[in-house]
Amino acid sequence: MREVRGRTQHWLTGKSQGLLTLAGLLSAIGCSRRADDCNYNLTCGNFDPPDSSTSSGGQTSAATGGRSSAATGGQTSTATGGQTSVPDACGGLCEAQHLNCDKALKQCVECSDTFVCSTSAKPVCNASNKCVQCRENTDCPTAKPRCDTLETCVQCLANADCTTAGKTRCDTLQTCVECLTNADCPDVSRSFCSDGTCKACSTDEQCSQFTATGTKVCKLAESGDAGTASGTCVQCTEAKASACGSNSCNPATNKCTSTAVNSVLKCGACVSDAECSDNPLMRCVPMTFGTKASPAGNYCLRLQSATCTAPYSVPLSSSSVSNPSVAAFCGINQQTTSCPAVTDFIAGAKNCLNNADCGLGMGDGICGIVGTLSGKCTIPCSLGVSCLNSAPGNNCSSAGYCQ
Repeated sequence: MREVRGRTQHWLTGKSQGLLTLAGLLSAIGCSRRADDCNYNLTCGNFDPPDSSTSSGGQTSAATGGRSSAATGGQTSTATGGQTSVPDACGGLCEAQHLNCDKALKQCVECSDTFVCSTSAKPVCNASNKCVQCRENTDCPTAKPRCDTLETCVQCLANADCTTAGKTRCDTLQTCVECLTNADCPDVSRSFCSDGTCKACSTDEQCSQFTATGTKVCKLAESGDAGTASGTCVQCTEAKASACGSNSCNPATNKCTSTAVNSVLKCGACVSDAECSDNPLMRCVPMTFGTKASPAGNYCLRLQSATCTAPYSVPLSSSSVSNPSVAAFCGINQQTTSCPAVTDFIAGAKNCLNNADCGLGMGDGICGIVGTLSGKCTIPCSLGVSCLNSAPGNNCSSAGYCQ
């Protein structure tokens, strides 16, 4: 037993000498046993000093098991594996915020000269040490070449930045668009600016930029005109013929004419019902000529009453240029003559040298004798049906024309 105690004492003495030697070596290279000594932590790799226990007075005791407790008199026990952690220059606050500690600034930052921005969405470090899209235009891609005041890449800051044809305006979202107002839409078929795009009109107000040219009426689908497409700014429509003042509106072109309303006589050329002198009893009717019924133009004819008088004694069923409803009219024999030829015949018998001088010049009129006068325009006839009711010109001659 005495021998065992001697051996144990000898081993403890050797162990103590070894620890003293190690402590002296660490002291020589600058290591300290103080947990808050930076050199200790940096140069010694958080070396775990031997367990020690002290009484009150603020000394440190490292206990096993990795737990920490504060004892009476300010004693502290740190036991994270025996190692001591030291706050960084930012007080250890950055990691929880997913930020970086800038030692020079002693602040938690997204980025700095040391820490670069790692995301492609915000690759640039700004003056406030935050990751942003840009600080200047050269940081931006071709699709969004301008850096705005929020350090975000955008398409434009002003209209001058929008150089693509058809998208020359910069809107409030800093995007290049076709238009900002109706004034940016110069096409009458796309006069209304909506969501940065020029579109067809739906109201007259959306044609206001064309007041100087007179195309200030928006043509709607219900207008019934056969002219320009719906949603186009025009001078007039049948429904809004008043835009032409005292003149008529041509529904085929939606333009104002130089012809006064209610001024065209029977069988006179017309473009609208409103031009006929006795409208609405007289309408502007599309007519033909010849056996092939070739279009011969539009002419004013009276609606059929109880009796139609010569030379308008041939019934004709047709719609008018302003009214799609089919109606019965007092017409002429369209296979042999035309309204221009009838007009030349009735109006004092126009002077002529040959047939080409009469009517359409297509054989619809004849240069012959009317009454006792030769060289007068007349019309072909059959049994006197197409001739006038009284002389001269009431007789259908053997030559086949009214004489």
